[in-house]
Amino acid sequence: MAQKSDNEYIKHLVKTGSGLVPVPKKTNDRVLAAIAQKTREYKKPRLITLIKYSPGLSYAAAALIAVPIAAILTIMFLFSGSKTNNLTIASNKGGIIENRNVSAEYQKSVSNNDIIVTGSKEQVTLENGEYLAVHVFTNSRLQVNRSKDLNADFTLQSGSVYINKNYPVQADGMVAVRVGDISFTLSGTRAYFSVDEKHVVTVICYEGMIAASRQKERPGEEPLPVIKAGNKAVIANGIWRFVETKDWSNEEKRLDKELEETVSPTELFQEISAASAAPQQEPEQLPPYSVTRIAKFSGMDNSKTNYFTAIVSGTSAYIFSPTHYVILSKNGSVSPQKPYPAGIIIKNKPALAGTYLCLPSTASVEILDAVSGRQILSVPLPKDGSIDHSYNPVAWGALFLVPIQNKGYFLVDPAAATPMLELFKNEPFPVSPVPFGEQVYLGSYYSKNIGLYTKDKAEVFIKKLSGNPFSNSVKSGNSLFVAATTDSETIVSRLNSSGTITGTWKLGNIMTSDFFMADSAIIGVTADGRILLLDIASGRISLPARVYPSALSSRVRRNLFPALLGSRVYAGTDKGNIIVIDLFQGKTIEEIEVASNGIFSPLFVLGNNVHAVSNDGSIYRVVKNAE
Repeated sequence: MAQKSDNEYIKHLVKTGSGLVPVPKKTNDRVLAAIAQKTREYKKPRLITLIKYSPGLSYAAAALIAVPIAAILTIMFLFSGSKTNNLTIASNKGGIIENRNVSAEYQKSVSNNDIIVTGSKEQVTLENGEYLAVHVFTNSRLQVNRSKDLNADFTLQSGSVYINKNYPVQADGMVAVRVGDISFTLSGTRAYFSVDEKHVVTVICYEGMIAASRQKERPGEEPLPVIKAGNKAVIANGIWRFVETKDWSNEEKRLDKELEETVSPTELFQEISAASAAPQQEPEQLPPYSVTRIAKFSGMDNSKTNYFTAIVSGTSAYIFSPTHYVILSKNGSVSPQKPYPAGIIIKNKPALAGTYLCLPSTASVEILDAVSGRQILSVPLPKDGSIDHSYNPVAWGALFLVPIQNKGYFLVDPAAATPMLELFKNEPFPVSPVPFGEQVYLGSYYSKNIGLYTKDKAEVFIKKLSGNPFSNSVKSGNSLFVAATTDSETIVSRLNSSGTITGTWKLGNIMTSDFFMADSAIIGVTADGRILLLDIASGRISLPARVYPSALSSRVRRNLFPALLGSRVYAGTDKGNIIVIDLFQGKTIEEIEVASNGIFSPLFVLGNNVHAVSNDGSIYRVVKNAE
């Protein structure tokens, strides 16, 4: 007797339903084994799988924790929108709705003109009750032109899609798929469509038939042929070629067999309900992490390295590209893109003070309302002044302190009636300032000085270092940690509030990134692209992983610092993965596959989850599953 899926495992999923959690393959296989006989009878795709649970399900099902699996799954199915004719996202593996710039989240309804986009190893399934299933494969773009009642109209812009209009077979309604200048109308059909980069269209009709027509008919042209069950049509440059089943590629044969030997969601749930009890097995191990692409910046030039950075403030994160920014909430919602003022391109990290943003551009300092993106003021840089991409402005209370190369440090009060740049300290090569309560640390790259100053510009002390302060400095307790670089290595010095150096650590490497501290450890990235961990107490230095090549520009290298969550360090790589390092062991413990493009941005933590931005502007959320 076939076993049914494990109740304890389902209970675990319900308890952890705020994360997107995949169901292990073995559990899936056990479920399918219970209905193997009917799979060949129905020949319908099991396109909704037990791979995603939403927060709504976890709360609603909390009171049903002792209810058998059949009841829980029935509730989940009802929540997924089976009683409506609107297309709903039935399962997803990280795709996005491009024009709304939101993730293709489970149970989200799609609207007319929505564009479903999938990246590498991402897939999305849409479902319309029991009538229609639409599976968007990896690296595809499918526009929903219309989805109402039992009618649906799609445009496949790139990639491939599988359509199942077969359950129930007797359902009325018209489903059409447009590819290029041809419109395909499905009649009781299981069908596969693809279009490649050379605009070659492939259509496979597994069951039923497909009528084809030109979207703009011209006089004298003959009607296009009908594609019948078991036919594959290849259309290139207006020429049609039919390929018999025996001549299909191995991949096409595998796809046909895979789709034929699966069943629809409704049947899956019904069979689980009817399955008899069987001995329970131990729950299987969840994958360590779930990765979701939650938004994407538009207008990115993938031919060069794009710069992204983020500021976390309370329950939101402000994520900046060179020309736009978005606001990401802890719950995963993303604001529309907010453009910078015309012609403004930022090269380093902005600063946030209350509801004001300070954007350092090449010719001016821009102050924006953080929430709306409205420009408050634009202050031109002093003559001969420039914004060095290595040093960032900071918020000092309600003010901004902006380092401007060749001119020094400037204060700006964004709430003043007539805001202006006010010279705070004349320093030709200013480094990043570090607020210290009512005081602030300021430094000079070439003079190798670091000093502490009060708000009335009085000097508390000034100290000469053994190298050039390059990256940011870090305040920890009543001490300041400063990284200064010589010709051969970086030296970290600890200063107290009177300017006394109370400790030094030679790294043996040049650290070119910003750095941060966790407990008694300093974490940064070296010039040759390796993660560096320095244990302050013991002086032990670890170099557990290489994350990017040394050929990157110093601007990009400086901002590739990792993130810390608990005792784990997360670092993005130029390969698009995230390396996970145990802080105390000083070694790599996991590698998470995230993006098809490299991650050239600082990672950040929001809502107890790690986030990263890939080079094409995709924003990813990485959730650690319960162990």
